[in-house]
Amino acid sequence: MVLTDNLMTYLVEVMLSHLALTCALLLASVAAIRRFIRESYRVGGFGQKHVFITGCDSGFGNLLARQLDGKGLHVLAACLSEEGAADLAAATSSRLKTLLLDVTDSESIRRGVQFVSREVGERGEAAGDQTLKKKGHQNVFPLLSRRGMQQFGIKVSIIEPGFFKTAVTSVELIDTDLRRLWTRLPQEVKDSYGETYLEDYVKAQEFSMGILCSPDISKVTRCMEHALTAQFPRTRYSTGWDAKLFWIPLSYLPSFVSDFVVNMLLPSPKG
Repeated sequence: MVLTDNLMTYLVEVMLSHLALTCALLLASVAAIRRFIRESYRVGGFGQKHVFITGCDSGFGNLLARQLDGKGLHVLAACLSEEGAADLAAATSSRLKTLLLDVTDSESIRRGVQFVSREVGERGEAAGDQTLKKKGHQNVFPLLSRRGMQQFGIKVSIIEPGFFKTAVTSVELIDTDLRRLWTRLPQEVKDSYGETYLEDYVKAQEFSMGILCSPDISKVTRCMEHALTAQFPRTRYSTGWDAKLFWIPLSYLPSFVSDFVVNMLLPSPKG
């Protein structure tokens, strides 16, 4: 009798656990489907909308400008060089307009504001060049103003990509910059790091970039496009396996853990 009671209790517990698991999976599936459907809604009237993008000479900015132009939006693409602007204009439609812009130069920003005002007229955000000058070094829209912008009905989405193959992550460019900076150091500083430190650091960077960098930068620009065109954009987009599985989880761990991991990837001074 006791054995039968124990067996019945065990069977009830198993059934309840399976029921709880089934309910959890069902709720998770419903939530995922709801999110997919909700994120599929797009804003209308692309042909009446203007998008201003900086850094369009190459990389993310260049690809995003071409993507949005292909969707029918009016793109105002800011480039640093005339060559970059000419190449982009040749590869896109007449809807896309290019301008030269250096976000570190106040006069260049002033000319950029005037250009955007002429192209957009009264349909854009009311902001003078002084506002943009203050925010120029932070890519115009600083992430820290996200909550503040919500009060004015402006949605700010944060893109958190991992490493992707662009000019910024070019191994050759990193190597050149590191060696240029190393030559500027006083000899006593070089001695404190050791004579092999530079070569070890360059090798560590080459190894890390070779493993982490993804060649498909469209993963990032698709997130940017969704943030700009979705009725319900996400607050944050994490892109790339290293961002999702390494960098973002690492940021939530205690500092001593993240310090240990980073120190394992980089050489130590041997002076």
